[in-house]
Amino acid sequence: MGDLSISNVDLSIVVLYMVATVILGLWIGGHPNSIRSYFLANKSLPWWALLFSIVATETSTVTFLSVPGIAYDSQDGDFRFLQAAIGFVVGRIVVAFWILPGFFRSSYLTSYQLLSDKFGTSIQKLASLLFMVTRTLADALRLYLTAIVLREIIQLDLWICITFIGVATIIYTFVGGMKSVVWNDCIQFVVYMLGAIAALFILLNLIPGGWQEVMEFGNQNDKFRTFDLNPDPRSVTFTFWIGVLGG
Repeated sequence: MGDLSISNVDLSIVVLYMVATVILGLWIGGHPNSIRSYFLANKSLPWWALLFSIVATETSTVTFLSVPGIAYDSQDGDFRFLQAAIGFVVGRIVVAFWILPGFFRSSYLTSYQLLSDKFGTSIQKLASLLFMVTRTLADALRLYLTAIVLREIIQLDLWICITFIGVATIIYTFVGGMKSVVWNDCIQFVVYMLGAIAALFILLNLIPGGWQEVMEFGNQNDKFRTFDLNPDPRSVTFTFWIGVLGG
């Protein structure tokens, strides 16, 4: 990266935002007094907050730093990566209609209780282990990439940035539970969406010819291709069917 250092005013905003995130999470989450309130927030969260939280969780730093590279690639860059997101939506509609109703009619607090009852504790432990390993690897990458951006902005050592972000997140998650996480995610969603929209207009103003030039270049170079319905998963990296299966 080039020199991305910011002014003291901007640095203060970054620090205050991180501190405010922790305080807000602790205030909203309170102190859950049961497993039900910690993991399910007593089922008091509105559907739109859960929706924003899911989207904000999945469109992380990895999305903002890596997807543009995929889309702008000079050889195969296009919009086919969107198939993963579209497939997730389709797959989760199926899950919502066929699986979740039975889950919510039961007294389960987590999916692992369901696995234990249906398939035994061995399957439950295996699923738990797989989840912890894969999520640790995935979240470690997200934390690392976020810390790289923060390092370039505030010019501190990488380990300090990782510690700063990690500790802030752990505090409000551990103390406030799911309610704290969801509402913080909602704020993050609004912040990064506004930032993405602002970045779009700034970039368009910097491109000679603006939106018309972008559209002409995209059409000439097939940059707006979105769907690949090839059933062979070995043919390309992203297909609609892979997205559905993942969702």
